[in-house]
Amino acid sequence: MRKEAVILADELGKLGGTASKWIFRLLPMSEAKQSFIVKMDAERAKSEIKTCLEKLGVMSKDLSTNKRLSAVVGSGVLGLNPSILHVYFKLTDSGVSINVHALAKEGLIKQGTALKAVKAFVREFGGSNA
Repeated sequence: MRKEAVILADELGKLGGTASKWIFRLLPMSEAKQSFIVKMDAERAKSEIKTCLEKLGVMSKDLSTNKRLSAVVGSGVLGLNPSILHVYFKLTDSGVSINVHALAKEGLIKQGTALKAVKAFVREFGGSNA
């Protein structure tokens, strides 16, 4: 999670300036998760996950792996707070299991940034698929 903390601090620093990057690194990390299963093949699921993440933000090749796709997305109030979305996918007997995990930095006033990022992904992916 260290890499994610640095990325989020850098993204927040774009709003607050260079000195704020170091302060943002000290903020606690908040998380949100949601899982669901879709009835489709793994390649189609991966393609649709990628499309959704690209609509919501900027894909991160540094954080993506063979088992997950990741992106930095705007979330929170007015979409100004960055959040990192990791979307894990795995073929199961009943379809493709999708696990959405969001990370965000939040100060004293909690905005539910990570939870809003998860909800945005699920909404974008489509209720008919989930």
